[in-house]
Amino acid sequence: MSYKPHTPNIPGGIVYFGDPAADDMLSAESVFSYDDADGELSVGKITTTSDVVIGGDLTVEGTTTTVNTETVTIADNKIVLNSDYTGTAPSEDAGIIVNRGSLTSPATHSEFIWNEGNDLWEFKYGHTGDQYSVKEHVAAGEGLVHTDSGYQRTLDIDVTDLSATSTSASDSDFIIIHDGSTTKKITRGNFISGLGGGSVTSVSIAGTDGIDVDSGSPITSTGTITLGLSNIANDKLANSKIVLAADTGTSEDVDLGETLTVAGGAGVSTVVSATDTVTVSVNVDDATIEVSSNADSELKIVDGGVGTTQLANGSVTEAKRDRTVDTHTVSSTSLSDINLVTTGASNLTMTLPADPTDGQIVTVKKIDNGAGEVIIQGDSSDPIDGATSGKRLYYQYESLTCVANSDEWYII
Repeated sequence: MSYKPHTPNIPGGIVYFGDPAADDMLSAESVFSYDDADGELSVGKITTTSDVVIGGDLTVEGTTTTVNTETVTIADNKIVLNSDYTGTAPSEDAGIIVNRGSLTSPATHSEFIWNEGNDLWEFKYGHTGDQYSVKEHVAAGEGLVHTDSGYQRTLDIDVTDLSATSTSASDSDFIIIHDGSTTKKITRGNFISGLGGGSVTSVSIAGTDGIDVDSGSPITSTGTITLGLSNIANDKLANSKIVLAADTGTSEDVDLGETLTVAGGAGVSTVVSATDTVTVSVNVDDATIEVSSNADSELKIVDGGVGTTQLANGSVTEAKRDRTVDTHTVSSTSLSDINLVTTGASNLTMTLPADPTDGQIVTVKKIDNGAGEVIIQGDSSDPIDGATSGKRLYYQYESLTCVANSDEWYII
């Protein structure tokens, strides 16, 4: 170890380590000086393998600053490029360049720059060499057109070249509207409700266009369209007519403005009410009605539908009466019109129907010679000939026929 005395412009007290003394830790050369007056240390080059902490501002005077680190962390929230420019007509572009290695075709780097010539932010893509402004990344699609004004691009809807929705459109097809407060999606299924309901005061249909209302594809799932014909001129409705057709004969058109008359005939009368309802009445007292049988050769008239004034005497004969016949070997409460009972050795009870219709007739007949008796009684307290104790059949082929009237049974 040696000590070198003070020399002008050389920091005093420099210690040299090593043997011999020429093996310096710190050597003084012409590019190394210390100014006592300014407190400045001047060196030509500093190389260090450890951390460097600068307590004041750092000013780098040169042409290139190289940082060979993987991560650069900067606390400032703004970076100023072209800071040395002070004029009023800048011409140098500024931005960020991304190094892409040795790629040379068609371009080396990708850039995000401010283009002074166009006054626009632009992207330059290294893989193609093309350069586009930010607004050029917003492209119009089908039904859209764009207009440019400086840095701004505006998209507008253009439906002139769009095709109309086909008849196979579903609820997955939709349009977008803004009602002033929110954006809404309108589908075929919610066309009216999605528009907010309400009414349309005027619709203009020009040329050969028309409105087709199909009951199979309503505007809403449960909605209807009502046309006030009194407010529509005859020549504004296309194909406005009613076609009348019958099982035989020719059809007849009733055009808009013509009158449809429903006329009566023999035994038939018609009345039009104040609510535009046509009522057709059939008077069977004034005419003969002929009804064809159905596929099962059956003709049925509901109870109470036809009285004695509607049927001529003898029109219903025994041959036309369809009665039910059942056999019984045990006691029963579900009796038919005619009931054939086999008792054997034990007594059987046949209970007449509850709440019978006036005029209903029930016959009970014992058909075997067994020792058992047939006991016939009314339901609950319904009497037979005024008695509630019931009636009995003792002998083979003995029978009893009763008719109902006002919840009582009478032997006939």
